[in-house]
Order: sequence, then structure tokens, then C-alpha cells
Amino acid sequence: MIQNPDIWKEYKQNPLSHSAAHYLMSIRQIEERKGYARLTDISFDLNISAASASQSLKSLLNKNLIKENEDKFFQLTPKGLTLIKAVEKTQKLALKFFTEILGVSPEQAETDACKIEHLLSPETSEKLEQFLNQSNDH
Repeated sequence: MIQNPDIWKEYKQNPLSHSAAHYLMSIRQIEERKGYARLTDISFDLNISAASASQSLKSLLNKNLIKENEDKFFQLTPKGLTLIKAVEKTQKLALKFFTEILGVSPEQAETDACKIEHLLSPETSEKLEQFLNQSNDH
């Protein structure tokens, strides 16, 4: 029995959807590789149409997670960078927990870490990091 029947509503309060997290990660990785991220680069990287990418990028622009310069290059804003760093950290922690503690195969661990990377609270992510650090000490 679920103790809090409204808990599912917390998903709507999450600052990043799964899709948004992947857009931000894509922009960051493309920028690191090429020095800039264009709409075509992002849509190619995510294997989606440019029209679909354009719609999602508009949403990220409206949320002030990315910005677009006069050359039509997309960059993460400080807010977007902070959020994606937290997601990437949680992803690495989950991956480590799944493989090293639970013994999950690397392929499955990567899939599962991807599914939860943007859903864990900062508190849970911090506790997971503390647990993994303690496990390394023993």
C-alpha cells in the first residue's frame, strides 16, 4: 500500500524531464567535442528530427536552461549546467552502485542509471555517495 497517494505528482515538480536531461547532456558533449552545438548537431546526436529537436529546445530556452547566440549555437546557461552536472553525478553514482554493490551487468546498470539519473533527490544522491564512499573504505 502506498503511504502517500500523491507522491506521483512529485514527478511534475522535477526540474528536468528525462528528455530534457538528454538534450542538456547532448549539448554539453557536443560543445566539448566541437566547441559549439547547432540544432542539426543536437538532432543528429539524439537521433531525432530537427523539427522535434527545435520544439524541445524552445522549451529549454523558455526555462532558461540553455541560450542561443546570434550564430544559432546553443549553450547551457549556468542554471542548465548546474542541473546537468547533478544529473551526471547521480548517473555515475547509480552506475557504480548497480555494478559494484549489486553486481548488475554494465549494460543493464547503464540502462537503469539512465532511467533514474534525473529522478533522485539531492538528499538521496548525497546519501548514495556517502554509502559508496564508506563501501570503498572497507
